[in-house]
Order: sequence, then C-alpha cells, then structure tokens
Amino acid sequence: MKKQILIGALVLLATILVVFANPILNTIEAKTLNEGQTLQFDVTATAPDNGTTTFSLASAPSWASISKKDNTTATVTLNPGYDAVSSGDSQNFSITVDAADADSTDSQTFQVVVNQLPLEIHDLKAYVDDDKVSGVSEEDIDTVMDIDDVYLGSELRIEIELENLFDEDDDDIDIDDIEIEAVLFDIDDGDDLEESADIGTLSAEEKETVEFVFDIPEDADDDTYELEIEIIGENEDTKEEYEILLKFDVNVDKKNHDLRIEKAELSPSIVKCDRDTELYLKIKNLGKDEEDEVKVTVENDALGLSFSESDIEIEDDPDDPWTKIITIDAEGIPAGDYKIKTKVYYDDDKLEDIKDVILTVQDCVVEEEEEEEEEVEIVVPDTTQVIDTTTDTTTTTDTTADGTDMIETYETGFFSSSNLLIVLLIIGIVVVVILNILMLTIAFRR
Repeated sequence: MKKQILIGALVLLATILVVFANPILNTIEAKTLNEGQTLQFDVTATAPDNGTTTFSLASAPSWASISKKDNTTATVTLNPGYDAVSSGDSQNFSITVDAADADSTDSQTFQVVVNQLPLEIHDLKAYVDDDKVSGVSEEDIDTVMDIDDVYLGSELRIEIELENLFDEDDDDIDIDDIEIEAVLFDIDDGDDLEESADIGTLSAEEKETVEFVFDIPEDADDDTYELEIEIIGENEDTKEEYEILLKFDVNVDKKNHDLRIEKAELSPSIVKCDRDTELYLKIKNLGKDEEDEVKVTVENDALGLSFSESDIEIEDDPDDPWTKIITIDAEGIPAGDYKIKTKVYYDDDKLEDIKDVILTVQDCVVEEEEEEEEEVEIVVPDTTQVIDTTTDTTTTTDTTADGTDMIETYETGFFSSSNLLIVLLIIGIVVVVILNILMLTIAFRR
C-alpha cells in the first residue's frame, strides 16, 4: 500500500512539473485605439519544457504583429491603418496569441476596439516626374510606404484628399483648423525640405485635395530619406484633436548614365534682316561616373545645320557642366519657324536626352521714308501804314492813408488826352492857314 501511494505521488509530482514547464501565457487585457495609432505591449509565458518558445498570432488582421524578445517574452504591435474600420464609428477585432515549445502550446485571445477617425484620407497618390508610384494609395497607409525610382533632379509630388466623415444630416460637425506639415528629412546637404498647407475647415461630408511638391537636389547622395506628413484637425464641438501621420521611405538613386541638356537657348530666337543667332548649350552629368565618350549633335536640314562633337568628357559633378555656343546663319532662309533638335549621347551612340528649340525667321522689310516737300513761304512787304486807333488803358491802384483803394486809369492809345491835344492843335493851325488864304484871295479880287 505504501508503495502504491509513493508511486502515485511521484506520478502526480511529474505531472505537475510537466504542466508547469509548458509555455503558459498570461492573460491579455482588451485594447482600444484609434485608426492610425500605434500600440505596443509585451506578453509573457512560462519557460518551455522542450526546446524554445515560439510566439505567433492567429486570426489577426494585417496590422497586428508579434516579435520575440526572449524565451518567455514577446512584443505585440498594433498599428491599424486609416482604413481599418470598414463601417460604423468603431470595429471590434479578436486576436489570438500562441506560445509553443516542441510538444505543447498555450493560447490567449484578446479583443481590440479600433475607433474610426472622422478626418480620413480618402485618396493618396505619389508621383515621380509625373509617373505614378506603384503601390502608394489609401489602401496601404497603415505602414511606411516606399517611393522608388527617385533620381537626382526628380520632382516628387504627393496628392492627399481629405474627407470629413461626419454625416451632414445627423451630425453636421465641422473639422476646424486643419493644418498639414510635410518634411523630407536631411536630403538637401543635411537640411530638410519642408512644405505646409492650411486647409482651414472641412464641413461634414466635404472633401479637399492638397498637393506637395519636392524637387530632389541634384547633389543628393544615394540613400533612403524619410518623408513625414502630419495632418492635424479639431472637432468644432468637442475640441477633440485628430491626428494623422504618414511615413514614406524615399529611395534616391543615381543612374549609371544620366546626362541632361539643362539649357538650350537661342539668342535671339527671332531674326529678321540680321539672320545670325547663337545657340547656347549646357549639359550636366548627374550619373554615377565620369563620362568620357559623350556626343552632342545639333541639326536642322532646312537651315543646313549639322553640328556634331564627339569624345566630350563631362565630370560626375552637377556643378561642372559642359557648355558650348554654336553660331547659326539663317541668311537666305524663307520666313517660318524652324525646330532645332539637340541630342546628347553617352558611349558615343546611346541616346540619353533630347531638347528642341524654335528659331523664328521673319521677312526683312525696309521701311521707305517719305520725302516731305518743302513749303516756300513768300513774304510780301506791307507798304501801307496803318494808324493804330485803339486805346490802351492802364489801371493802377494806390492805397490811401485811411486804407481805402484809390483807382486811377490812364489811356495810352492814339486818342489818349496828350495825343488828342496835339491833333487838335494841328487841325486848328491848318484851319487858320486856310482861312487866311481865302481872305487874301478875296482881297486881291477886289
């Protein structure tokens, strides 16, 4: 009997040891978070009795993950995207954590409630030099997005369409003070490129699109640069703040060969009588290596233009371009527009870039000046004397001692008082002479 009791006790002890050696998980409490938020927490299990512990998730959405820290601990990461809630204001998710060794497994299931943000990204697009970046859309914004095929001098454009999800009939709540900050870190010789937009207010069910454009510097390094876009808005009633944070990895590369015609300019671009012009060329090498077999051609058959230069060396330095001035003679060319095509090749025959310029030739019109007939002015001398019988009147004003004005008027014309007396005196003398002559004549007749 004692022997049987001893055996039973040993079996029980062994069972207890085996059970407690299994990787048993601790209880996991329910979690609540908003779309776009990230939540991390640790789960623990007892040490395994056979091999090492393996942690995994079952029945979990794509935005949930687990990573092992040591043989008894793992970290669960929850990062629901901005489209995690497919309907309603919130959605419940069940997630199961498994911990297993070579011969046993334990599981714990917990609930996650994800609340929908009323400020939502309705659409998201990225373009590099007007080519849409594959895979960057509103469906993928729960993780850091990659933007590939970005080269030196490229234009990176991000379009974001925001929507106020409040119902116009039921809620009719505005989202106020919506501001967006976009930062491309450390790409400009260690400095950031920053853009911002102020949307202001979005009414219920309203949408609005904003655009950010970044010019990738020509001297940037081959590297991956972080682009962050932060969107903040506020509920007009509750003053609750909504935040959306987007992250991108911008992978900037240098091409092996990247020759670019930065400038092809005519001076002048319009010619008339003087048919000479000059074409100024500037070509940069944005590729990885120095180019020593560059070929440049400039052609237009109608102008008889056929320029070609080979074996040109261009350093792999955007600040050390190749330049050239080409003289073009359009003498004898009919009026019209002529497209001059410039091409640049690497390895002498591999076309890399093309740029066209237009030369406008206009007719040479000489404007003849009309000879003006000289008018001959004939001056006829005036032999008659005209006696001016007008009267000039001069008025002067003096002030008397008592302050009153005394006005005096003087006539200075032919019939002024002094001239009139002289005239009357002459007339009187003439009359007297005539009377004396008459009297003498009568006396002699008697």
